[in-house]
Amino acid sequence: MPSTNKVTHYRRSDFKGPRRRKPRVRALNDAIRAQVDREHELVQLLTADAQFRETQVGVSTTPDDALAVWWDFDQFRDRTNIGAEQLPRWTKIGDYLKFHLLLRACLIFGGYAFTARVRPDLEAKWLAGGRSPVDRVGRLISKGLLKLKHEHSISNLAFCYVVEGKGRRGQSRTALHVHGVLQTDDPLVATLFNVMLGSAFAVHAKGRAAAGISPKSGRELDMQRIYDSGDPKDGTAGRWATYFAKNLTRPEKRLPGKRTYISSEGRRLAREMWDFMRQEDAP
Repeated sequence: MPSTNKVTHYRRSDFKGPRRRKPRVRALNDAIRAQVDREHELVQLLTADAQFRETQVGVSTTPDDALAVWWDFDQFRDRTNIGAEQLPRWTKIGDYLKFHLLLRACLIFGGYAFTARVRPDLEAKWLAGGRSPVDRVGRLISKGLLKLKHEHSISNLAFCYVVEGKGRRGQSRTALHVHGVLQTDDPLVATLFNVMLGSAFAVHAKGRAAAGISPKSGRELDMQRIYDSGDPKDGTAGRWATYFAKNLTRPEKRLPGKRTYISSEGRRLAREMWDFMRQEDAP
C-alpha cells in the first residue's frame, strides 16, 4: 500500500496495472484521513505544551530562547501533555505535521503566509490541453526561483504550498489558488517572492480583464507576516496550516494526485524542528 504520509485523495485511476494488484483506494484514503486526524491532535497537544513552557520558563523573544523551552520535557513532565519519547520518528510523520512544523519555525524565526490566485486564462488553457495545473504551477515557481537566484542572489528558501480549487467548507468550486508559508525575516525577500508568484501565474501583464478575473473578485496576491491567533483549548492553534490543508483529503477533479509541495530547505527546517523537539541532538 502507498504511504499515508502524503496528504492527498487517491482515485482508482491513479494506479496502473491489474486490478488485483491495485490498493484498496477507499481504505487508503481512510488511512490518510486517520493519520491527519492523529497529527492534528498531536499539534494541539504540542502547541499547548509550548505555550505552557513559555509561561513557566519566561522565554524572551529571541529565537534561541524560544526553541530552548522544548528541552525541558523532564522538568515539566507531570504538567504537560506529551514527552519527547512519545513523539514518532521523522519517517513516521506525514506532510500535515510537516506543514505545522514549518509554520512553527516561521512563528519563531519570522515568516509569511501567502495566497496567490491562478489566472483563469491559464487554468482554462492548461485544462483544455490536458495539463496538470499542479504540475504547471510547480514548474512556473521553479522557473521564478531560478530568476530570483540569478537576479537577486536569493536561494534555498524554506517554503511550502498547496494548490486548491474549493471553498472554505470544501463543497463549492472556486478559482484555483495557492496557499502557503515562507520562512524569512526579511521583508524584501518576502516581497520579491510575492512578485515572483505574481509574474509566474497570478498577474496578467495586460490587467485583470485579460486574465479573465472579474472586477468584483479579490486581489490576486496576498502576503502577510505569519501569526497564530489560535487557541489550543478550542483546537485552533496553528490555524493557517490547518486552513490551507483543509481540502487535501477531498476529491478534486481538476487537481488529481498530489497537490502539495515542500521545498528541500523547508523540509530540512521542519526536520530540524522535529529533531529538536524529540531531543535527537540533545547535549
